[in-house]
Amino acid sequence: MASYTATINIPDISPAPAGRIGPNLIFNPRGQIFQKGPAMPAPAAIGGYQCDYWGHRGYGSKVFVEQRPVPLGDPLAQRYVMRMTWASVAGPSNYSLIACDIDDVRNYAGSKCTLSLRIRADQNRNICLEHNQHFGEGGASPEWTGAPITIPVTTEFQDIHIPIDDWPSVAGKILGSSETDTDRIGIVLFCEAGSNFNARTNNLGQSSGWIEIARMELREDVNNEIVTMADPWSVYDEEAEFLRCQSLLEVFDKTEVLWSGYVESGKYRWIGLPFKVTKRRYPVITLSNITAVGFGAVTCPLTTKTGLQIAGLGNATINSGYFQANVIVDANHPYTP
Repeated sequence: MASYTATINIPDISPAPAGRIGPNLIFNPRGQIFQKGPAMPAPAAIGGYQCDYWGHRGYGSKVFVEQRPVPLGDPLAQRYVMRMTWASVAGPSNYSLIACDIDDVRNYAGSKCTLSLRIRADQNRNICLEHNQHFGEGGASPEWTGAPITIPVTTEFQDIHIPIDDWPSVAGKILGSSETDTDRIGIVLFCEAGSNFNARTNNLGQSSGWIEIARMELREDVNNEIVTMADPWSVYDEEAEFLRCQSLLEVFDKTEVLWSGYVESGKYRWIGLPFKVTKRRYPVITLSNITAVGFGAVTCPLTTKTGLQIAGLGNATINSGYFQANVIVDANHPYTP
């Protein structure tokens, strides 16, 4: 992975008065955790969760997300930055974005908060912030989306503080009952978007490029005062951050799951496989390299948020047999705006 020599232009920031800063709700604020690897294997139209808890997606356009090391002695004084590169493909419905979902739609409801970014771009350009409330599957619909906020980004790292003061109350709203598509608020950064998104992106338009995010924070404005960031940026240690990320998103790759024993024609034999953690959405289950002796088919007839059941349908009569398969359980769902 290539590194770089950064320039940094961070204005003086006075620490906020004690007791007036709410906790930072952004997980992995420095991009130090890339549980699925430090880069996507290739630019993709549909992204997913790359630097855990951050979703990225290119619809039509191509996106590439990577973790870039910061050289020792660099003014950023941290280990990594997150870079998102996008190759815009012209089209009214196409876009490229990066987003962060935060569990619990009650966050900031009827209140104010400040989004703080340490960010730079390949050239002076605008990106657009969208923020929303999602009440979960079966909950209040449609989700609420706030007014778009244009963010000017330069080629030097700068601290940018964006007040968000229009979060509505959630009183009287209905929460969904899904255990996986849960209620949450969303912070979305549109990097480019076609004309169908003009109203949501302040006519952002389409162009190719990249942004690098060194830090990101979201804090409540206590006592209705605009928050200015204090140092440090409420950074969790890496182990704690990893555990927080892992609690939501995980790729579980289990090879050669094996059942062996007697086989009876027309009868199922099965093996259970538990998941280690609870996902926000049902994972995608993939079986490959299936080998079956005495069985006509091997399938996943039962999948839940905590485990799956792999079954084989016997075609032999009281005979010794087995089945095995490689199994991938992947919660890497693309973000859909």
